Amino acid sequence: MRLTLKNKLNITIAATVVFIAVVSTAVLTDLNNKRIATTIENVTLLLETLVQRDLEPLANELFEGRIRALDLRINQILEVPGMLEVSIFDASGQLLVSTHQPERSGVNKLPAEDLIKVQNSAFTRRTQWQDTSALYFARDIRIIGTSLGVIALTYSLQEVETALAAAHRNILLLISGILVVMVIVLNLSMIRTIIHPIHDLRDAIDEMRRGDFSHRVAITSNDEIGELGTAFNHMSDQLAASYEEIDAKNSELRERNAALRNEIADRRKAEQEAKRLQQRLTSVFDSMPSILVSVTPEGVVNQWNRRATDDTGLSPMQAIGSPLADVLPRLAPEMSNVLAAINEGSPYVMRRRPHTVDGEECYEDVAIYPLLSSREAGAVIRVDDVTDRVRIEEMMIQTEKMLSVGGLAAGMAHEINNPLGAILQGVQNVERRLSPDLPANIRAADESGTTLDTVREYMERRKIFRMLTGIRDAGKRAARIVSNMLDFSHKSESRMLPTRLEDIVADTIELAANDYDMKKKYDFRKVDIVREHADGLPEVVCIRTEIEQVLLNILRNATQAMAIHGTNGAPPQITVRTKKERTMAVIEIEDNGPGMDAALQKRIFEPFYTTKPPGVGTGLGLSVSYFIITQNHGGEFHVRSEPGHGACFIIRLPLGERQTGEGNLAHRA
Repeated sequence: MRLTLKNKLNITIAATVVFIAVVSTAVLTDLNNKRIATTIENVTLLLETLVQRDLEPLANELFEGRIRALDLRINQILEVPGMLEVSIFDASGQLLVSTHQPERSGVNKLPAEDLIKVQNSAFTRRTQWQDTSALYFARDIRIIGTSLGVIALTYSLQEVETALAAAHRNILLLISGILVVMVIVLNLSMIRTIIHPIHDLRDAIDEMRRGDFSHRVAITSNDEIGELGTAFNHMSDQLAASYEEIDAKNSELRERNAALRNEIADRRKAEQEAKRLQQRLTSVFDSMPSILVSVTPEGVVNQWNRRATDDTGLSPMQAIGSPLADVLPRLAPEMSNVLAAINEGSPYVMRRRPHTVDGEECYEDVAIYPLLSSREAGAVIRVDDVTDRVRIEEMMIQTEKMLSVGGLAAGMAHEINNPLGAILQGVQNVERRLSPDLPANIRAADESGTTLDTVREYMERRKIFRMLTGIRDAGKRAARIVSNMLDFSHKSESRMLPTRLEDIVADTIELAANDYDMKKKYDFRKVDIVREHADGLPEVVCIRTEIEQVLLNILRNATQAMAIHGTNGAPPQITVRTKKERTMAVIEIEDNGPGMDAALQKRIFEPFYTTKPPGVGTGLGLSVSYFIITQNHGGEFHVRSEPGHGACFIIRLPLGERQTGEGNLAHRA
């Protein structure tokens, strides 16, 4: 059958229409798919940026189990336009927190295949969220290579798909109208007038497929072909406008992503600076030699330095967050002063605060400084150990007291010496006048009409000789007291020479062995003497007689104390040690007598202080000994004792040549 031109034209038109429809559909489908893919990529980049911004805080909060903090953070993410849901799962895939209830979202556990995917990298997929087209994004949360959990975000694609569908629908409608117009025009036009415009239109469509939306069809007539070309150009304009709008949104997304990246960089920089400042503050805090503790008004520790750790044995991790009374019990009574310092805004300082360490009384200065920051109330407590300073001050006071008393003793001794000499001389003359060995005494008795024997008998009966003996003994005792006082106030004229301490100790023990006084009922020979001498002890430059005087006084006092107060049933014993400590030679004399308490130890070196009964001691022995050791020899003199556990006197003498403010000690006046 022969085909007519109309049929041919109709066939041609039909074929052309089919071709245009197929090509347009392919182009629109391809463009739509590209637009959707581009949009999903941009949305994925946005979600990746959002997660990356909060990934480190999320890891820290997830690691520390702060669920409330996680909930607040994902709700902040939810405020991003288009965000539908944010969820966090643990490492096993169990839901921890979500911006929607599990029964609403329908997800309370991460699928096993998603858990496997997310271990390698983040992944996305299109999904339905409550009848809404959405993009699902999941990424694992790691810290130091260890997965702590998964964060999942659901972002709405409804607005994008709606816009794309509307554009697609409009384009389809436009193309359909164009095709209808083309059918009508082609039925009324000649093949030649139709073929070329169709070729042009096809070429334009090919350009659009390649992504060139700037290509336009040339309008050569005002007929339907021209209208078709115009419609096609209008369609190109709409497509170009749509793609420009999409590009603008993509540009906006890129700018937002750049702003987020800058914000993340600024936040990381601020966090690093804060960490650096915190480390510097901690270093300064730990380098202080004092105990430094920062507390809140409630008494909870929030700073703890290394010196506090050394003092208590508690690390900062153990102490911070605990009440001050638990970690530093001895400062618990100071909480009222802490509150007062905070409320008044002024420091509080307490000097020489006593406390006990291992049974020994120590002293410390406690200073409380309120924090002046308006953002945080609290105080810093500083504790300084001043035990050594207090003891040095006490020694200085003791030395000053003895120096002042020494001047008084010198004046008193000179004033007493004159009448004392007259008393002793008078007693001596009375005894001489009654002596039967002097002829003058016998003649004086004969001239008086009596005999010397009668006079002596009368004096014996009236115990006058005993009275004279008492006067003489009392005078001699007073003379010894005056001599001690003078020794206390004047320097010795003896020469300082190198001497072995072992020889001094041996000679002093021998002298003490001959000190036997039945009246005082003590005998040094009944005391067990233990000698402990270190090998290789160098010679000490000293005045031998003065050191012997000091040692003899200590040995005599120890023997008296053990004889009077006992030794708890044990045999009396005195241990004498000599040794070297750095640049000092040390002599220790230790007994097993009654010992002494802290109050007695503080006063034992005071002049005229004695615990012996009246008439037994003068109270000058140890004070003179202290003066000899500290002033004449530049040494140290201490006592260590506990009630019921004996006493130990410790003498330290410097080794080698020494100088004082008065010049060379080799020859003193």
